[in-house]
Amino acid sequence: MKFGRCREREEQEKLKILKKEKEKKDYFDPPMVQKADLLKIQGRELTYAELCKELNIPVKNGTSKRSQITELQNYCELETNKAQYPIKYTVLEVYPRPFKFLSSNEYQFLFEAVVYQAFVENKGQELYLSNTELLLLFKEINQNFSYTYNKDTLAVLGEEYLYMADMGKVVYKILRQWAKRNIQRMDIRGAISAIDGFRLYSKHYGQHGPFVIGHNVKIDSGLHKKCLALYNEVVDLVMPKGWAGEWVGEKLWAEFEKAIQKRIHDEPEFNHAYYDLKKITVIYPPTDEWINKKLIRIYKELKNPDIQRLNEEACHKIMSTTQLKDFFDNDRRFFIDTNIIQQPKIDFKAELKKIKKEKEKGE
Repeated sequence: MKFGRCREREEQEKLKILKKEKEKKDYFDPPMVQKADLLKIQGRELTYAELCKELNIPVKNGTSKRSQITELQNYCELETNKAQYPIKYTVLEVYPRPFKFLSSNEYQFLFEAVVYQAFVENKGQELYLSNTELLLLFKEINQNFSYTYNKDTLAVLGEEYLYMADMGKVVYKILRQWAKRNIQRMDIRGAISAIDGFRLYSKHYGQHGPFVIGHNVKIDSGLHKKCLALYNEVVDLVMPKGWAGEWVGEKLWAEFEKAIQKRIHDEPEFNHAYYDLKKITVIYPPTDEWINKKLIRIYKELKNPDIQRLNEEACHKIMSTTQLKDFFDNDRRFFIDTNIIQQPKIDFKAELKKIKKEKEKGE
């Protein structure tokens, strides 16, 4: 697929990535694990003991074990299945080179700065965030990204955007994993408290047509308990035994969402007020004084923290990951220019309104 990009621009992009790699300090000498050992177990589900044996690393306990797993995630995308006992681990992807994602590094500080600033702007109240809202908060994507979820909408925008539906699924998974991992580390350290919550959706009709309103469900409320029971019931009915939130195929996920909507429609207690239910992340803050102290420390540590670095790293991940090997560099770059950078040349929402108006004029 061609987008009129010149070869010179693509070569400049490659040189930019190579330069960035050279500028990075080598924090991993000697490395914790060998890349070849990780590649051997990629895709296999292993217990902690089996993982340590395959990677030739010592078996540890308690805090040392958690630190070891955290460090291992610098070398690979590691999925944890806590639904089984003992807990199972799967290496999903081996990174071309280790990424410095430990709590003392700049990226972790930037993630924390964003969360604490969001608490300040929300007057110290908890944050209710969908996965897409989480990515938007961390500037890993822009507003266009959500339109990649719908292939029909992309078709209206133009044929050149169609491939973004397939590519977007992979990008979403990569960036979501990065954001969730950093939230989890903050939670483990007690910097925040992050738990699963729910959002109910209701349909309405106005003078400009139908629209949807999301309703955050207060944790531990009677409504929350109803949502929890309904959600778990559908999980048991549709999802594989032991499923704990891992990525599943598009067909199965569509079946799951359809079952959720049917249960909400059939449940008398909801009184047809809602049509859909989705899981979200609820992040609770520490005290206001603690937030201010933490922000001061972060700004002192980083001198002049540049949140844009998170967006740049998201772009870098898309350009370098092997999970997108089926897409050419110019496809990735066009995706980034459209859905990732913070000031894209096209605004999908505005463009769709324009197309709709032109269509109405023609009629």
